[in-house]
Amino acid sequence: MKKSNISAWLLILVGVVLLLNQLDYLNFSRGNFLVMACFFLGVVLLNKGFNNSDRKGIQGGSFFILEGATLFLMHLGYLPKIDSLGWGLFFINIGLANIVYYLFKRTHFSNLTTGLIFILLGVPFVAATYDLIKMWMISDVLSVYWPIILIIIGAGLLIEGVVKRVH
Repeated sequence: MKKSNISAWLLILVGVVLLLNQLDYLNFSRGNFLVMACFFLGVVLLNKGFNNSDRKGIQGGSFFILEGATLFLMHLGYLPKIDSLGWGLFFINIGLANIVYYLFKRTHFSNLTTGLIFILLGVPFVAATYDLIKMWMISDVLSVYWPIILIIIGAGLLIEGVVKRVH
């Protein structure tokens, strides 16, 4: 996206927000401001990431857009406003943002590893929200199997070292 297109995208974004406000999907409360701020910051960071050769900004931009979408779905009532779901989706969004960054910059295998770890941390919270597992089970499993996180990090570092030597 060229820098001259930023103003066009911002106008479109502002227009969509104002239209959603007119249709009573949004009101300019503090919660909705947070949703709009997440989307706006996500678009700005993605624009920065796509305009730079090092792709910095893609990770943050994708996170803020995912988080904004999560908050928006909670606001509309499609997702319940429960702390365990909020934290679970927060972790999953961090994980997905790392994976998106890895897809654009394949030299950083640690982003894939980090993404998988955060997704694995978030899934139990989401599952507990929908009563698929109990919250106490999460603490029991984590108290026994937490070293798996160290194993995953170590394997990711080894794989990243091999990938760097090959390239």
